[in-house]
Amino acid sequence: MKVMKKKGQYRIISEIFLFAIGVFVTIFIVMSFQGLESKTKEYSTRDQLQQTSNIIASAILKSAGSNSTVKIYIGRTVGNYRVAVETGYLTVSLADNPKINVTRFLNMGEYNIYGNAVSDYIIITSNGTAIEIRGS
Repeated sequence: MKVMKKKGQYRIISEIFLFAIGVFVTIFIVMSFQGLESKTKEYSTRDQLQQTSNIIASAILKSAGSNSTVKIYIGRTVGNYRVAVETGYLTVSLADNPKINVTRFLNMGEYNIYGNAVSDYIIITSNGTAIEIRGS
């Protein structure tokens, strides 16, 4: 009985498997970094919205004591911001994606704060107990 030798078949098959494993590892790494990138963008956007909310809340507090107008520049670092105040809550969101937002309670019960704005400049006008927020 004659035994046939297999000339390089095992070597080729093992190289194909090694190549397939390399491709799968590469795909896994690329998908992991894409997920990490989207989460990093989301956290960065929320932080910038929080900072914008802090700036607007500080401007509201500054204008609350007297009849005054405060104009602040919030820019377009992330995108167009939408600022809204309803029933004591200040909401800052992206104009093109309102699902991404930051809401904070303004503990200023004696003031009637109202308004909406989508602009680079936010104007906060105080007149007695009424505070209006609008864009310019």
